[in-house]
This record gives sequence, structure tokens and C-alpha cells, in this order.
Amino acid sequence: MHTLAWFYVYGEWVELDHKDRIGGNNAIDNLRPATHQQNMCNQGVRYTNMLGVKGVQKRHNKYRAYITVNYKTIHIGTFDTLEAAIDARTKAANFYHGEFSNG
Repeated sequence: MHTLAWFYVYGEWVELDHKDRIGGNNAIDNLRPATHQQNMCNQGVRYTNMLGVKGVQKRHNKYRAYITVNYKTIHIGTFDTLEAAIDARTKAANFYHGEFSNG
């Protein structure tokens, strides 16, 4: 429905992203053109994620932060605390994904 709404208003058939990540919110001001890759950056945490934090894994007694850029996984670092790993991952997401960053 969001693609049809965008087409009706702008006359363009493009892939779109929901800024607030709520698929049912098809308000025009909540939609923005995005590549598939940008749309994937804006995804939430997967249900299989044990920590509930995107891009952080617990390894033994430490936390590994990573991010995917251009279909390649980049290791950000290994940290003693979950908070430090989250902070590093958030900074990397803002740097690499910009406005499509989702932590």
C-alpha cells in the first residue's frame, strides 16, 4: 500500500522505507525512497537475537560488536561491557548508515 500511496502522490514507482519502522504507517511524510540495502539498515532486532541488541554478540565473557556494510561484515571490536559494545556499534551505524541507521 505504501508504494501505491507514493506513486499516487509523486508519480514514481520506487522502493520505499518507513522512517519510523512501522510498516502500517503509510503516511507520506513517513516514507522515503531507499535502496534495498538502505532499507535493510533500518531493520529492527531479529527475534533470534539473544541480547536484544542489533550488531552485538556475547562471546565468552566479552561482547563483540559488528556491522554489515556493502554486504560485508566489519568487526568493530571486542569489549568488556555490553554498554561499551552498544556505544561502539551505534557510532559505527551512524557513520556507515547515516539517516538509515537503526542502532
